Amino acid sequence: MVQGNLRELTMPRYDYKCQACGREETHFSSYEEREHPRWCGCGELAHYRFPVEAALGFKPFEAMYCEPLDCDVHGRREWEQILKSEGLQEKALPAGQRNEEKSKYAVRVMPQAPVGRSYADLQRERARIAKLKPEIERAADIRTQGAE
Repeated sequence: MVQGNLRELTMPRYDYKCQACGREETHFSSYEEREHPRWCGCGELAHYRFPVEAALGFKPFEAMYCEPLDCDVHGRREWEQILKSEGLQEKALPAGQRNEEKSKYAVRVMPQAPVGRSYADLQRERARIAKLKPEIERAADIRTQGAE
């Protein structure tokens, strides 16, 4: 038993995929033996699968609606640009902690689907409001102080 655990600690793990059933499994083996097929639970051979995602540093990111900014985010690069331009920083919680409501009346909200409004739309609207701001303030002054 100790020998098996020691082997698992010292041997690298490799992913294998069965072409018949599509199951993916992880096996411990030496580097030289990694490309040898392994038997799948269905009885067919599972072949070594090169981890392209790991090689490219792939992190999946699904398009989402960002409620505080009222815009859609379509990728990690766009999200990082939005955070930078807004002067925000993504906060990571310490391992094991989650920011969840513990009340039995709490409703869990899943990530919302995109609504069709981009961050560029939000920036254009902000610029339009900033352009109209002096006129709005002047109109408010006239209303409160009267016409000169």
